[in-house]
Amino acid sequence: MIPTPPNQALPADQHRLLGVVFAHFHARGEWPNTRSLQRELDRMGEVFDLVEAARELPGDLGYCDPNGNSTVTVRGLAQCADSQEEQEEFAKAMRQCVALYLGDSERPELTSDDLARGESMSTLALKRLILLLQTDSFLVSGSTVEPGGSWKCSVSPSSREFRNADSFHDYIRISHRLREEAAARPLRAPRLEVKLPERHPAEEEARRLGLDRILLESDQRDLLLILGQAAMSVAKDKRRKFVFDPTDSTVGQHPGLSGDLHVYEGDLEALERRGLITMAQRANSSQIDVTPEGLAYCRYLLSRSGDALERLEDQPRRRSSMTNLPLRHPKSFAKWSEAEGLLWTEEWTKSLTTVGHLCREAMQLFAAELLDESQIDETPPNPEKTVMRIRKVLASRGHKHKSFLEALLEYWGVAQDLVQRQEHGALKEGETLGWEDAHRVVFHTAVVMMEIDRAIARSSQAVDDAT
Repeated sequence: MIPTPPNQALPADQHRLLGVVFAHFHARGEWPNTRSLQRELDRMGEVFDLVEAARELPGDLGYCDPNGNSTVTVRGLAQCADSQEEQEEFAKAMRQCVALYLGDSERPELTSDDLARGESMSTLALKRLILLLQTDSFLVSGSTVEPGGSWKCSVSPSSREFRNADSFHDYIRISHRLREEAAARPLRAPRLEVKLPERHPAEEEARRLGLDRILLESDQRDLLLILGQAAMSVAKDKRRKFVFDPTDSTVGQHPGLSGDLHVYEGDLEALERRGLITMAQRANSSQIDVTPEGLAYCRYLLSRSGDALERLEDQPRRRSSMTNLPLRHPKSFAKWSEAEGLLWTEEWTKSLTTVGHLCREAMQLFAAELLDESQIDETPPNPEKTVMRIRKVLASRGHKHKSFLEALLEYWGVAQDLVQRQEHGALKEGETLGWEDAHRVVFHTAVVMMEIDRAIARSSQAVDDAT
C-alpha cells in the first residue's frame, strides 16, 4: 500500500470522520464502538454516515469497523486538530523506546509503569498513549496485559530508525520514509524460492487469445462464471453438458451445480455469439458446453476479481482483517496462495495432494511467524507441533474471550486434520478426493489463519483493564 503523504489534504468527510473518532478518544481514553458513535451522532441530529465516510479513508490513517470499533492511527493523529497533547506524549514514548532499544536488555520491553514514571501523566492520558502505541508497527509489538492490570510490550528493532528523532513530526517524517521504502519493495515473500508472477497467468492467456477485449454485461459475466466454475469443478472423465429447459428458463442436470439455475435465454445467446459456450438444440431442450475459450475467460475474470482471498470467499464486501494477512504473514500467505492457485488450473486433478502439502506448510509458517512476532520463550522446537505453538501464542494474549480462543484452537486442530487427510490422499479413510475436498482445505486454512490473526490483533488493543 502506498503510504499517505504527511499532512495531505483529505476530503471533508474523511477529515470529519477522523475528528469525530478522535474527539471520543480524547475525552474517554478508548476507541469508540462504531454503532454507538453513529447513534450518538444521530441523536444530535448530525447528518453524517461514519461507515460511508470511511470507505475511501487510507488505511494508514484509521479505520471504521461497522461491527467493532473505529480507530485513528498515529499517522491519522497528525490530521486531527487539538491533538497536541497526544502528539507530545507519543514523542516521549518514542524516545523511551529508542533508549530501551539501545540499553543492555537483550529483549527490551516497554511497560505502563515506564510510561507513567517521572511524568505527571493522568490515568486518562496513559490509556490514550497505550492505545496509540498499539496502532504503530515501528516502535512496539506483542502487547499484553499482566494479571495485575499493568501493560507491557516488546520494543521493536525498528526503533533504531528513530535514534535521531525528537518530535512527533520527526516520527511522522521517518515513518513515512520507512513505509515508502516498504511499498517500493517487490510484493513477494522474503527468502522464498518461489517468485509469484507480476501478472496472473490467466491474464496472459486472455491477452494472447484476445479475450480481454470481450464486452459482456455483468449478469452475463456472472452466468459464465457459474457455468465455468461448475465445469472446472468436475474431473475431465466425468464431465457432461448442461441442459437448458426453455419452458421454465432453467439450466441444470450437471454435477457441478447444486441446483437448477434460472437464467435469461438472451444471456446464453450472447455468450454463444462470443464463442464462450456452445448450444446444441434438442427436441425440448438445449445442451450447453463451456468452450476452452470460455474456461480461459472464466480464469481471466477470476484473476481480475481481486486478490486470492476475495476470489475464494466470493463475498461482495471484504473483511477488513483480510488485507492484513499478506502484510503481517508474507511467508505463510505466499505458500497458501500457491495452493489456492492450483484450484483453478486445468490439471487440478493431479494437484489434489499437493494442495494439502502446501496448506500444511502454510500453517507451519503461520505458526512460526506468530511466535517470532510474539517473542515467546520456551517455544516448541518442532515446527510440525502447530497446535502447541498456536496455544502458546493465544495463551500469551491473556484470558479475555477465553472460550472463543479455545474454540479457535480447536478449529485450528480440525483444519489441520483436514489438511493432513488431503495431503495423504484420504488413504486412511479409503475415500476418493475431489475438487470440493481441495477447496474445503484451502478455504478453511485461510479462514482459521485470518481468524487467529484477527483475534491476536484485537487482543493487542484490549487495554480497557490495563489502567
